[in-house]
Amino acid sequence: MKINKEKILQKAFEQYLLRGYSGVSISVLQQQLNIGRATLYYYFKDKETLFKAILDKYFIQVIQTNEEISPDITICELIEKRIAISLQLKASILTLENQTLTMSNFSALLLFAYTHYDHFKDFVKESQQRNVQQWQAAIRNSIKESEIKPDVNIDVLASLFANIKDGYEAGLFVEPTMTDVFLKTSYYYLYNLVKSGTKTVA
Repeated sequence: MKINKEKILQKAFEQYLLRGYSGVSISVLQQQLNIGRATLYYYFKDKETLFKAILDKYFIQVIQTNEEISPDITICELIEKRIAISLQLKASILTLENQTLTMSNFSALLLFAYTHYDHFKDFVKESQQRNVQQWQAAIRNSIKESEIKPDVNIDVLASLFANIKDGYEAGLFVEPTMTDVFLKTSYYYLYNLVKSGTKTVA
């Protein structure tokens, strides 16, 4: 097996998902990658640097890449974008060799990062704020297009849409097999409640 930075990141990501941060040592990584300590330190100076690189590659970059949206985006378009992000995050796990891993492993790892690294906590909070602002913009655009009822409370509705993702991710701790169908159904259930006319979208 050819060892490079990407391979180390991928294998280390898998081990962090399986064992949690505290359960992964440099020795464990050496054993799993079948490499010497010097090779590992050539790419990453310590375990924490490696962990932060994993967060950046498998979470932060995915979110940042998808955060740019059109100022004219509507609710339906934003729903599909949020579902696509969820699928992209899940795809990062599906490409790993261990097929027993689920999104609950990923959620647990992100929770650890959130409670132990201020820079990651700040990123998540800023991302959540942008998420609410994007929903607010999408709701205004949908009102302008007469797509939804004009008398909705924009701030409350934006918060409800934003919280669907958080509820879905929290649910993964309890029910690891929870599918993206649940996420999509929840988004469109709320959307249909405020949609103009009688036609529903699923």
